Amino acid sequence: MYNVAIQEARSRATSAFYVCIVTKTPPLSTKPLPRAIATPLLRTIPMLSNEAATNLIRNFDLKGEVIDCAPLGNGHIHHTWLLTLDTADRYVFQNINTDVFHNLDAMMDNMNRVTAHINSRRQGSRRWQSLRPQTDVTGAPLHRTENEDTWRCCAFVEKTTCHDRADSEGVAYQAGRGFGMFQADLADLSGERLHDTLPRFHDTPWRFASLEKAIAHDAYGRCANAQTEVDFARSNQQFASTLMDLHAEGAIPERVTHNDTKINNILLDEETNEPVCVVDLDTVMPGLSLYDFGDLIRSAAGSVPEDHPAAEEMHLCPNIYTQIATGFLDGADGLLLPIEIELMPFSAKLITLEIGVRFLTDYLEGDHYFNTDHEHHNLERCRTQFALAASIASQEKALQAAVQQG
Repeated sequence: MYNVAIQEARSRATSAFYVCIVTKTPPLSTKPLPRAIATPLLRTIPMLSNEAATNLIRNFDLKGEVIDCAPLGNGHIHHTWLLTLDTADRYVFQNINTDVFHNLDAMMDNMNRVTAHINSRRQGSRRWQSLRPQTDVTGAPLHRTENEDTWRCCAFVEKTTCHDRADSEGVAYQAGRGFGMFQADLADLSGERLHDTLPRFHDTPWRFASLEKAIAHDAYGRCANAQTEVDFARSNQQFASTLMDLHAEGAIPERVTHNDTKINNILLDEETNEPVCVVDLDTVMPGLSLYDFGDLIRSAAGSVPEDHPAAEEMHLCPNIYTQIATGFLDGADGLLLPIEIELMPFSAKLITLEIGVRFLTDYLEGDHYFNTDHEHHNLERCRTQFALAASIASQEKALQAAVQQG
């Protein structure tokens, strides 16, 4: 069964990616948009006033006064701040994007079950831990303000650092190991199946269908700027369902997965670089381990950041890939099946394509999902993802051999 599935996956995975490789970034259009076309929404991070920060502290019944309030991280969805109190305690507050997450009770139920499970089984084991969510004064996991903002609070994990990309092989290995440990820890999570808080989140064929709808509507007149990217996506659509098909056939199992394994979603010890804590648990739900592994490669093993304006400078760093893969397998401690190990390079390629398609779709739809800093931000992100996907494809056999030998 596995051998047949692997051969079919190989055929689907390698037949299309060489059709269209981004080698030169097409110029962005400078022509003004027609007046009849709506203006896209620029989703920037708002300020958090001292008064608002103090109210948050009071509503979560935390002792002390706010002495510093600063934006934290560069997440695409929520707005996050680090609040420092005069007690020397620090807390992370997130303003939840309810346009993206509709079932907040399900999201927090998943998060509380996962954090409690990891913290109960890892007591006394190095620094490895999970987040420790705080409840508000009513005992609720979220606090809703009078203006209907929704807030979450967690204790800040001290003496840790996070990385936007893997800047060394050591960091790459430890980040991979941490996400592998996260998978292994949750393999025996008891109770009912976790909620699907974002249905079809890693449904790659559905992401392509959403792109086609955005192209057909072209509500913001942006397709002319993105024709090269549209052509690239379409030329590589034929293997979009590979992992989902294998799951449907019973070849790869569903597990509890993070589903947003960017490298900056794992905290490493600031001295040893050992993994300490996986963060941003909103998307923890049932899924496929290969999507988690692939997304970590996508975020960590590229030569330039995903926002880099020159897509031709993006390529996969094979040594970083190998370290992440080795760490992930070590952390997962035998959890992955042979077919999953075989498809690790393919999964990195597939999720990179999927995220590129999502950036492109959001660009065509007016930037309503991802936070953006300028008009063509999502298009630039799309271009780097497609360039990275093509680079992974060109190295796929070597990457597979490196992990198998390791």
